[in-house]
Amino acid sequence: MSFTCTICDRDGYYCSFYRKVDLINHTENKHGRHGVYEGVRSWERSRNQENVLTTNQYVRPYQYEIDDSFYDEDSDTWDCKMCDRAFSSFKGLSDHLNSGKHESSRYFCQDCPKSFSSLTALTMHLNATGHSRTEDRLIHTLIRDAQAPML
Repeated sequence: MSFTCTICDRDGYYCSFYRKVDLINHTENKHGRHGVYEGVRSWERSRNQENVLTTNQYVRPYQYEIDDSFYDEDSDTWDCKMCDRAFSSFKGLSDHLNSGKHESSRYFCQDCPKSFSSLTALTMHLNATGHSRTEDRLIHTLIRDAQAPML
């Protein structure tokens, strides 16, 4: 079975993935984690299953502007002002800031106290631990519903 990004497909591009976690990762990274989160919340409400996957909290979208003030000439590093981690490249800092590391938790595991800032991270956790087959089935149904043609 393969999964297709319906957003890219609508824009004239074809992106296909063999694993659902790869489709989720692509969608969050290319099209925005915030939009995916709001879509999942909307999907939960439409099925009367609020708080099954999400924390159901409003989480504002994050956008980081990196400028020269992040660069430390003395150490020749790009520094995160939120956690004091240093990166050897601009891209390393950019990837770090856009990873969701400093964002609020949006999703949670029903079988343990862990929470996650991205649906990709929750899916990877479920795959690695075998936790909550119910959540895994819901994510699969969510993707299937998103892939269905609109009426």
